Amino acid sequence: MYRKSIVLLGVLASCMLAGGLFSNLRFSDEINHFWFARDWYESGKRPAYLGLVDTREELGHYKYRTMAPLWHFGLMLIWKVCAGASKAVAQVYHTGFYVLLISGTYLLAREMYGKEAGWYAAVITATIPMFVAFGIMFFMDMPIAALVPFGLYFIIKKRYFWAGVLMGLMFLTKRNSYFLFPTFFAFTLSGKSVPVISRFKNGLIFCILILAVTLPDFVYRYRNLGGLVVPGDRGRVVQYVGTQIKTNLFSIWRGARQASLPPPAATLQNSQIPSPTTELINFLPSDIRKPSNIPKYLGLSLLVLLAAYLFGIRRFYEKQDLLLVLPVIVYLPLYALFFKDWWGLRYLTPIIPLLAILGSKTLRDGKKKIPAYLIVALCLLQFAAAFAYVIKERRITADEREAFNYIKSEVPPDSRLFTAESFLVSYNTGRPALWEILFGRRDCIELFWKADNSRIREILDKHRISHLLIYKGRIYPDHRVRHFGGYPESFVNKLPGVDFLQKVFENDAIVIWQVKREGI
Repeated sequence: MYRKSIVLLGVLASCMLAGGLFSNLRFSDEINHFWFARDWYESGKRPAYLGLVDTREELGHYKYRTMAPLWHFGLMLIWKVCAGASKAVAQVYHTGFYVLLISGTYLLAREMYGKEAGWYAAVITATIPMFVAFGIMFFMDMPIAALVPFGLYFIIKKRYFWAGVLMGLMFLTKRNSYFLFPTFFAFTLSGKSVPVISRFKNGLIFCILILAVTLPDFVYRYRNLGGLVVPGDRGRVVQYVGTQIKTNLFSIWRGARQASLPPPAATLQNSQIPSPTTELINFLPSDIRKPSNIPKYLGLSLLVLLAAYLFGIRRFYEKQDLLLVLPVIVYLPLYALFFKDWWGLRYLTPIIPLLAILGSKTLRDGKKKIPAYLIVALCLLQFAAAFAYVIKERRITADEREAFNYIKSEVPPDSRLFTAESFLVSYNTGRPALWEILFGRRDCIELFWKADNSRIREILDKHRISHLLIYKGRIYPDHRVRHFGGYPESFVNKLPGVDFLQKVFENDAIVIWQVKREGI
């Protein structure tokens, strides 16, 4: 069994690497992370602003949103050794975190429940669709998930020095790792037979190592990015949580709310206009509030095993399960609090390996009722489905290549484009491209729904935008729903009537409008 498991896991890891090497950087987050590391490598110092859109004289929207630098720093060092930055090296590096995730999950499960459970946990984890996707794409949800089992493993082994180092590295990988700190810290203080002074020493060692690992990053962000000071809030210093964690509570604390979207026009009957929650679910395909997304991300095999654990045979429960269950119980309310406006399932990745280990123990103890070969077969099916889907989506289409070639040949290098695929367009054309987060939400709202032709011209000139690139597949009916995930239909429909805009390119997928200069 064990030799077969090693071969199987090796084949899966090889597939992940091959899939990454023979597909393209496609999604905004992964391009952002790759670009951040490449700028670091080329400049020799940690960058604070987008290389193509450095507008420190304007808004703060143009700052890098990448605040956790571990993955990028490691890739930069590898490129230094390899004497050149390349996507292929980055893909090998990222696949390494997939291997670390499998290895760490195996070690922790073996330590807690034995070797058989370890192999089951490794196979279950390696085939969870969420990890298949993020093991190929350069999303930080994979590195953070890879570090969590190792951190808990060192706590169980009472190696608090290394547990603190791992927890600090988690902090430098993705900020939602903060949600694991309360339980991990509590575990360092546990042990009825351990003297109180020793428990205090263990917890102190754990915290000092976290501080030692993360302090340079906080100092850098305080000095270079204003990370601990909230602009426009009368100098109030607050705990920096991360730009991806935004809550109503935090907004109130700051004393400033972002501009809200105007309501949809009442062109339909009230009963036909979706509620705000429905609108959000339609726009966020990975949202936890849409039940069908949960098996898509977590996979059926894990859900079956967790259901068996919760509602199955009593002997599935053991006291040491609390080492896995408590971090999950503490993590979920914090996730609900800090991600209440963005319930992306991928932010649950730190606790998924722990759930996979619970599932592996359930499979080990209940093989007579839950045949292991059926679960493994289901794991492989969901791996194949997720792998095929990611490879299909992570590609550059022929229409896109045609548009990118036009931009590279006909659009001056210092021109700015306005497009919903800003990172993709910038990465493939070398031209600055802006969207809402890099543009200013208030200006974007006015541009889409409020501005007349003269005001549109003022906004485009303010941000020095020379071209508008419209993805036809991302045009949506804004009389029903409004968001920044695409182009409002009403905005697109009025472009032909704007006298200073000229259509210069069109194919089946993309239209490019040029902003004509004054006097032309």
